[in-house]
Amino acid sequence: MDKVVKWCYITKGYINDKGVSTSVVVRKLGTLNDLLKEHGPTRDDVMAWAREEARIETLNYKKERECQSVQ
Repeated sequence: MDKVVKWCYITKGYINDKGVSTSVVVRKLGTLNDLLKEHGPTRDDVMAWAREEARIETLNYKKERECQSVQ
């Protein structure tokens, strides 16, 4: 039996120009096992860290878009 590896990603959902809901991977965070070693000891700890990373990515995206619209 193969071992199942769970990956964690930050994704962004949007509506494309054809009006279809889709998503794109913004950042690959790593495997759950690796993240548990770095940000554990529990899955909840890893998820809290990942939420904070997603919040930071969102702020950076908004700042980037703001700068583009001003130019």
